[in-house]
Amino acid sequence: MPGFSRAGRSSRIMQREGNMQGIQHTERGAPDPALELLMDLAPVLDSLGKDEFYWKLAAAVARYMDSGRFLTVRYAQYARPEFLVNAAMSTKAVQSYLKNYYRIDPLLRMVRDEATRPVVTFDEQRRNGSDTLFYDEIYRSAAIRDELVFLLPSIGGVYIAICIDRARRLFSEAEQLRARLIYPLLARIHSLHTYQTLYGQVGLDLDDGEIATMIQDVAGNILFRNRQWTQKADAMLEARLPEIVGSLRNGSEKIDDKIILHWETLDTTNAIAPSGKAVMLETVSPGFLDLTSEELIDRFAAQNSLTPTERKIVSYTLQGYTPGKIADFLDVRVGTIRNHKHRLYYKLDITTERELFSMMFESFVAQ
Repeated sequence: MPGFSRAGRSSRIMQREGNMQGIQHTERGAPDPALELLMDLAPVLDSLGKDEFYWKLAAAVARYMDSGRFLTVRYAQYARPEFLVNAAMSTKAVQSYLKNYYRIDPLLRMVRDEATRPVVTFDEQRRNGSDTLFYDEIYRSAAIRDELVFLLPSIGGVYIAICIDRARRLFSEAEQLRARLIYPLLARIHSLHTYQTLYGQVGLDLDDGEIATMIQDVAGNILFRNRQWTQKADAMLEARLPEIVGSLRNGSEKIDDKIILHWETLDTTNAIAPSGKAVMLETVSPGFLDLTSEELIDRFAAQNSLTPTERKIVSYTLQGYTPGKIADFLDVRVGTIRNHKHRLYYKLDITTERELFSMMFESFVAQ
């Protein structure tokens, strides 16, 4: 061929071999995250229907998203959230969350309002104008800069949230895209886990929480009861189910002041009970606190006779602004802001910003 020489060919072969060696070196130095995820998912698949499933799944996803901090939380329609895995929060932080702070969790609101999205980040909610001032305060205290969440549907309106936390940097747009790309795979794996848990009844995922669960087929035959159901639902309640549920595809009925029964019709493709029903008994917990942060601050200011300036300082402080920045906003000296804060904290008998947040939030939760 014109212009083709043996020397030129040899040169190109050597160059190609050199490039291949470079590629191999790069691959050894920086493993492909997708390949690592596939390798990490092997033990996850081995744990389908078993107690360690959520830990292995969350750990694999956290590694894929370049984080060592992760949580798995169960969100229900009526019961308070439950921690299934915790590799991010202190015991004290978990206790505070479960006592009251879950009521300002945006994820709880998404589940209760049926407005869930497959993948969401806390920073995205903040940038989109969500009222996250109070949850932002909790994140600061827990040294969380951003959180990426996979919301995986279960049965009976329940969602399992795989939460990946970061302390120093945000999840980039490219990383969020990677998360969305793997979501269908994670959802399918989770669906298989739910099937194994119900069909094999080998795991405790439906036995280790507060939600009583029963599955019946389209003819009304009971296929599955978890431990909570056998403890909370007697034969009389089961006998009344056809009367309560009737032909309604979905619904709820209050059993007493604290317990609510609700149900949903399963898909025709459900592997356990096609067109059957998932019936749940839940202990009703206080729901999402449906007040904006500014409304809460206004009430707190009125309750504690705060001056207009003190009210502004409280608001700016809870948003994480420094005394210097607050002074800029109010067009005063930094020393003036420090004096105001000193008098404010003395009036409220507190010493820290954390105490200010707790005092304000808990005073209204108690009402």
